[in-house]
Amino acid sequence: MRRRSLAYIVCLLIVTNLVHAQSKTPAMEAYLKWRDQAFAQLPSGINTPHYALAATVQRLDARSLKVELVVVGQTPAYSLEVQPLIISGSSDGQRQEKAGKLTTSNLGGMGEPGIPNLLSQAIVIVPASANANAVEITWKYRAQGEQMAHAFISFEKDLPSTAVMGIVP
Repeated sequence: MRRRSLAYIVCLLIVTNLVHAQSKTPAMEAYLKWRDQAFAQLPSGINTPHYALAATVQRLDARSLKVELVVVGQTPAYSLEVQPLIISGSSDGQRQEKAGKLTTSNLGGMGEPGIPNLLSQAIVIVPASANANAVEITWKYRAQGEQMAHAFISFEKDLPSTAVMGIVP
Protein backbone atom coordinates (compact mmCIF):
# COMPACT_ATOMS: atom_id res chain seq x y z
CA MET A 1 0.00 0.00 0.00
CA ARG A 2 2.83 2.37 0.85
CA ARG A 3 4.47 1.81 -2.55
CA ARG A 4 1.31 2.86 -4.40
CA SER A 5 1.17 6.08 -2.42
CA LEU A 6 4.80 6.83 -3.23
CA ALA A 7 4.19 6.18 -6.96
CA TYR A 8 1.20 8.55 -6.86
CA ILE A 9 3.29 11.29 -5.25
CA VAL A 10 6.07 10.85 -7.84
CA CYS A 11 3.54 11.10 -10.69
CA LEU A 12 2.04 14.19 -9.10
CA LEU A 13 5.46 15.84 -8.86
CA ILE A 14 6.23 15.08 -12.49
CA VAL A 15 2.94 16.60 -13.65
CA THR A 16 3.50 19.62 -11.41
CA ASN A 17 6.96 20.15 -12.90
CA LEU A 18 5.55 19.97 -16.43
CA VAL A 19 2.98 22.62 -15.54
CA HIS A 20 5.69 24.85 -14.09
CA ALA A 21 7.88 24.33 -17.16
CA GLN A 22 5.06 25.74 -19.31
CA SER A 23 4.62 28.71 -16.98
CA LYS A 24 7.99 30.23 -17.89
CA THR A 25 6.59 32.40 -20.69
CA PRO A 26 5.59 35.99 -19.81
CA ALA A 27 1.99 35.51 -21.00
CA MET A 28 1.60 32.33 -18.94
CA GLU A 29 3.13 33.96 -15.85
CA ALA A 30 0.80 36.98 -16.23
CA TYR A 31 -2.25 34.72 -16.58
CA LEU A 32 -1.31 32.65 -13.53
CA LYS A 33 -0.73 35.78 -11.44
CA TRP A 34 -4.10 37.24 -12.55
CA ARG A 35 -5.90 33.95 -11.87
CA ASP A 36 -4.37 33.52 -8.41
CA GLN A 37 -5.26 37.09 -7.41
CA ALA A 38 -8.73 37.17 -8.99
CA PHE A 39 -9.96 33.94 -7.43
CA ALA A 40 -8.10 33.83 -4.12
CA GLN A 41 -11.18 34.77 -2.05
CA LEU A 42 -13.75 32.64 -3.91
CA PRO A 43 -14.89 29.27 -2.46
CA SER A 44 -13.71 27.27 -5.50
CA GLY A 45 -10.50 29.31 -5.78
CA ILE A 46 -8.49 28.95 -8.98
CA ASN A 47 -10.90 26.25 -10.18
CA THR A 48 -13.66 28.85 -10.65
CA PRO A 49 -14.83 28.58 -14.28
CA HIS A 50 -13.56 31.54 -16.31
CA TYR A 51 -12.28 32.73 -19.66
CA ALA A 52 -9.01 34.56 -20.08
CA LEU A 53 -6.63 35.81 -22.74
CA ALA A 54 -3.08 36.75 -21.85
CA ALA A 55 -0.86 38.25 -24.53
CA THR A 56 2.76 39.35 -24.67
CA VAL A 57 3.92 41.58 -27.52
CA GLN A 58 7.54 42.07 -28.52
CA ARG A 59 9.17 43.54 -31.61
CA LEU A 60 11.16 41.01 -33.63
CA ASP A 61 12.55 43.41 -36.22
CA ALA A 62 11.59 46.60 -38.10
CA ARG A 63 8.78 44.77 -39.93
CA SER A 64 7.28 42.30 -37.47
CA LEU A 65 6.02 41.64 -33.96
CA LYS A 66 5.79 38.42 -31.99
CA VAL A 67 2.53 37.98 -30.08
CA GLU A 68 2.48 35.16 -27.56
CA LEU A 69 -1.04 34.13 -26.53
CA VAL A 70 -2.51 32.07 -23.72
CA VAL A 71 -6.23 31.33 -24.10
CA VAL A 72 -8.21 29.82 -21.23
CA GLY A 73 -11.77 28.49 -21.15
CA GLN A 74 -14.04 25.92 -22.69
CA THR A 75 -15.21 27.36 -26.02
CA PRO A 76 -16.59 25.68 -29.16
CA ALA A 77 -14.69 28.14 -31.40
CA TYR A 78 -12.81 31.40 -31.16
CA SER A 79 -10.93 33.87 -33.30
CA LEU A 80 -8.18 36.34 -32.57
CA GLU A 81 -7.49 39.51 -34.52
CA VAL A 82 -4.25 41.43 -33.99
CA GLN A 83 -4.00 44.95 -35.40
CA PRO A 84 -0.67 46.83 -35.03
CA LEU A 85 -1.16 50.50 -34.16
CA ILE A 86 0.70 53.75 -33.79
CA ILE A 87 -0.60 55.62 -30.77
CA SER A 88 0.46 59.20 -30.43
CA GLY A 89 -0.51 61.76 -27.84
CA SER A 90 -1.22 65.42 -28.31
CA SER A 91 -2.74 68.22 -26.26
CA ASP A 92 -6.22 67.32 -27.54
CA GLY A 93 -6.00 63.59 -26.71
CA GLN A 94 -4.61 60.39 -28.09
CA ARG A 95 -4.64 59.45 -31.74
CA GLN A 96 -4.27 56.00 -33.18
CA GLU A 97 -3.66 54.77 -36.69
CA LYS A 98 -3.13 51.35 -38.22
CA ALA A 99 0.50 50.35 -38.57
CA GLY A 100 0.28 47.02 -40.36
CA LYS A 101 -2.08 44.40 -41.67
CA LEU A 102 -4.82 42.87 -39.55
CA THR A 103 -3.83 39.30 -38.69
CA THR A 104 -6.75 36.94 -38.03
CA SER A 105 -6.69 33.41 -36.65
CA ASN A 106 -9.89 31.36 -36.60
CA LEU A 107 -9.45 28.40 -34.31
CA GLY A 108 -11.56 25.39 -33.54
CA GLY A 109 -12.99 24.79 -30.14
CA MET A 110 -11.10 23.74 -27.12
CA GLY A 111 -12.18 22.11 -23.93
CA GLU A 112 -14.00 19.04 -22.88
CA PRO A 113 -17.09 18.72 -20.69
CA GLY A 114 -16.03 18.83 -17.06
CA ILE A 115 -12.78 20.71 -17.73
CA PRO A 116 -13.89 24.38 -17.71
CA ASN A 117 -10.52 26.18 -17.63
CA LEU A 118 -8.62 24.34 -20.35
CA LEU A 119 -5.59 26.27 -21.55
CA SER A 120 -3.95 26.63 -24.98
CA GLN A 121 -0.93 28.60 -26.14
CA ALA A 122 0.05 30.05 -29.51
CA ILE A 123 2.62 32.39 -31.01
CA VAL A 124 1.63 34.65 -33.90
CA ILE A 125 4.06 36.68 -36.00
CA VAL A 126 2.38 39.92 -37.11
CA PRO A 127 3.59 42.26 -39.89
CA ALA A 128 3.96 45.78 -38.47
CA SER A 129 5.63 49.02 -39.48
CA ALA A 130 8.75 50.19 -37.66
CA ASN A 131 6.64 52.94 -36.00
CA ALA A 132 4.11 50.55 -34.43
CA ASN A 133 4.03 50.99 -30.66
CA ALA A 134 0.84 49.13 -29.73
CA VAL A 135 -1.51 46.37 -30.80
CA GLU A 136 -5.24 45.92 -30.48
CA ILE A 137 -6.26 42.33 -29.89
CA THR A 138 -9.88 41.38 -30.51
CA TRP A 139 -10.91 38.04 -29.04
CA LYS A 140 -14.20 36.63 -30.30
CA TYR A 141 -15.51 33.42 -28.81
CA ARG A 142 -18.72 31.48 -28.40
CA ALA A 143 -19.49 30.59 -24.83
CA GLN A 144 -23.00 31.15 -23.56
CA GLY A 145 -23.67 33.17 -26.73
CA GLU A 146 -21.32 35.23 -28.88
CA GLN A 147 -18.75 37.15 -26.84
CA MET A 148 -16.09 39.66 -27.78
CA ALA A 149 -13.34 41.38 -25.81
CA HIS A 150 -10.70 43.96 -26.79
CA ALA A 151 -7.26 44.61 -25.35
CA PHE A 152 -4.80 47.35 -26.21
CA ILE A 153 -1.16 46.64 -25.42
CA SER A 154 1.42 49.40 -25.75
CA PHE A 155 5.05 48.37 -25.94
CA GLU A 156 8.52 49.86 -25.95
CA LYS A 157 10.80 49.33 -28.93
CA ASP A 158 12.85 46.45 -27.49
CA LEU A 159 10.90 45.41 -24.40
CA PRO A 160 8.01 42.92 -24.20
CA SER A 161 4.68 44.07 -22.78
CA THR A 162 1.95 41.82 -21.40
CA ALA A 163 -1.76 42.21 -20.67
CA VAL A 164 -4.47 39.86 -19.37
CA MET A 165 -8.22 39.97 -20.06
CA GLY A 166 -10.24 37.81 -17.73
CA ILE A 167 -13.95 37.09 -17.75
CA VAL A 168 -15.99 35.21 -15.14
CA PRO A 169 -19.34 34.07 -16.59
